[in-house]
Amino acid sequence: MKILAISNLYPPEVVGGYEVQCSEAVDGLRRLGHDVRVLTTVPRRPIPAQQESHVLRLLRTPDVYSPQRVALRSPFWEFESNLLNAENVYILLEILQAWEPDVCYLWNLVAVGGLGVLAALEQVQMPWVWHLGDSIPADLCNFGGELRALGAQVATHISGRFIVCSQTVLDAVERVVPIGGRTRMLPNWVLGTAESVERPYYDGQSLRMVFAGRVAEEKGVFILPEVVARLVERGHTNLSLEIFGEGDLRRLAHLVSEHGVTDYVTQHGPVPKAELRQWFRQADLLVFPTSANDAMPLVPLEAAAEGCVPIIPAVSGISEWLIDGVSCLKADATTDAYVEVIGQVLRQKVPLEEISRHGVRSVHSDFDIHAVLPAVERELVLAAGAGRMAPGRSTDVQRLALVADAILRRYVMETVTSL
Repeated sequence: MKILAISNLYPPEVVGGYEVQCSEAVDGLRRLGHDVRVLTTVPRRPIPAQQESHVLRLLRTPDVYSPQRVALRSPFWEFESNLLNAENVYILLEILQAWEPDVCYLWNLVAVGGLGVLAALEQVQMPWVWHLGDSIPADLCNFGGELRALGAQVATHISGRFIVCSQTVLDAVERVVPIGGRTRMLPNWVLGTAESVERPYYDGQSLRMVFAGRVAEEKGVFILPEVVARLVERGHTNLSLEIFGEGDLRRLAHLVSEHGVTDYVTQHGPVPKAELRQWFRQADLLVFPTSANDAMPLVPLEAAAEGCVPIIPAVSGISEWLIDGVSCLKADATTDAYVEVIGQVLRQKVPLEEISRHGVRSVHSDFDIHAVLPAVERELVLAAGAGRMAPGRSTDVQRLALVADAILRRYVMETVTSL
């Protein structure tokens, strides 16, 4: 089967786990024998061409992930990012005509004029499946605050199917774009898991904790220095916390100092994934008080695969897939809740080794890419079998894109002038 994957970013161009999952899915489908090509954006830095002949880095972008570019954005920034980039429609149609894929496999379409890409696929009747690791259809409808009105229009004009990583994501999408009845819920995955691991376990002596992820408010990391401080005040001095990730490191260092826990908390910054796995293999707990809106972060799965028991929010994308007291521990993302659950672990009131071993088995059987990818493949095969691209429509679609581009640009200019 010929599959054209479309993603705004593609490794080594990475912002988070979404584009990494895209590349892993592409590599997995190619190993299964499918002919997969990737259409993505022009890179922000030189990338060696070796071994990526299947990756077409051609799409234009206003680079919405660059803080410098965002600060200087023009009135057309949101329009080109979310609604329409006529150049990208042209590039897409040229590839569809020349290569004639069986199905398109969509990922993050923010920054490439995503709704225009979607409209072009619909106009040429190209089958598609959209893999949602975040609420991207809703995000694309953000133009001048017209979320719900535009979302309702989008929902009535699309025909493809969706793979969604969590109910959290689906709920966020459906508040704007009602896509119910066309979704398949599949979890995010990790690579190279084992059925069992050899590792040390907490025996009442020294509790080793880690946090890994972006050092930002939405990840809950800034409550952790106070959590540690309160545990120490209660006499639990047999603990340590290692923090890995980039972000607002200055604020975190200030909180560590302010709470007087510099002897217990160490900041490491970002480290390679292989090194992080070794830290997970040695740690007892992953403390991960992320936001309830977090789609389905990979870190808890990566930690559990190494026997490091994650403490995750009771309500979040990842909590939909892991079972409290069986493959993880759950607690509200508050200081009080984390102090309580970690205190129970320190007093050996929690069967930590049993949860650790079950977590390893669960990730290996249910969340390894080899367990998830066959279902992804089935969705793509079903979509490809439901229709074929209509020949001879590309020129008309290009004209429509140029007309829509001209109308939208005039609208934006008139709006800016009237302010």
